[in-house]
Amino acid sequence: MKRQKVITNEFARFLRESGGVYGALGDFKLNHKPIRLFYGETVDEFGMPIDCLKYYFTLSNLQKKLSAVATVVVADTASFMNDSTVQKREHIRSSLNSRIELLNKIIAVYRLPIKIRLMSEQFMTDEYKKLRAEIAKVDLKVIEPLLSKTILPNKLAEERKKKFGYALDAVATGLLFDMKIGPPRERFYDEAGEKIMPGKLKSIYLTPTQPLGKNFAFFLTHPEIEEYGVTPYKAGSNKLQDFRIILGETSFIRAKELLETSFESENPDTVHPVKDIHAITEMAREFLGVKISKDTLSQLRECIYTPLGLEGI
Repeated sequence: MKRQKVITNEFARFLRESGGVYGALGDFKLNHKPIRLFYGETVDEFGMPIDCLKYYFTLSNLQKKLSAVATVVVADTASFMNDSTVQKREHIRSSLNSRIELLNKIIAVYRLPIKIRLMSEQFMTDEYKKLRAEIAKVDLKVIEPLLSKTILPNKLAEERKKKFGYALDAVATGLLFDMKIGPPRERFYDEAGEKIMPGKLKSIYLTPTQPLGKNFAFFLTHPEIEEYGVTPYKAGSNKLQDFRIILGETSFIRAKELLETSFESENPDTVHPVKDIHAITEMAREFLGVKISKDTLSQLRECIYTPLGLEGI
């Protein structure tokens, strides 16, 4: 009982002190068993956005605070499920291999206590097969309103034909674990999971990822991006790959331009793309054990570009 109280207090403190936490879903009463903690991501043909680091670092911080087993699920299978990927399969496959290679390097450089698991490997486990079969029995009408909110309007007809297979795989993956970290829009997967298995999953949502190099008018005319952000792990989300820092692709000079031309609101309740990048560089600095904090650009170079060997691009 004492151990449960310690874990709960530590977790509550983490949520209060972390400026990167946007919200949470579920009952966070924690028990004695090792908590299975995860973050999942798909890939596209453009490479790994810097925003993935926020999730890797947060996952690692939670692992330490909760003594959890932390996993990054790379959704290799899901990355090929949409019809729009048919002509890009080779590019996505190459990007997938590069993602895993870079993720392993990140784990080594920052000494992160996390492991990688491919979705295709997870699909083969008896635990997943049993859970997915149970979810397939659920009346889609009960959860379709939630699943529909995870899909772009122009893709909704395609997903209905496929009976929301992609979304249901995401729901099943979440229910395999005890706690999840994800972007705000993924709460709709988790709310669907809550209807299927009440009380099973605890979810933490990080602040929305915003594109860089955009002015105030962009966010005024794109309220959904302001609210939910772009997909943190897919550089081509909303076709904004030219306004993201992509590790191994975006030169430091271009990253500097993006940061210097970004709208940064003084309102704490709206978009802060530059502040978000600074928070990522701060976490990188802490994991590297560098004691002196510097400005965003200096930390971007010294704590991310240089350690990962990205300066030559």
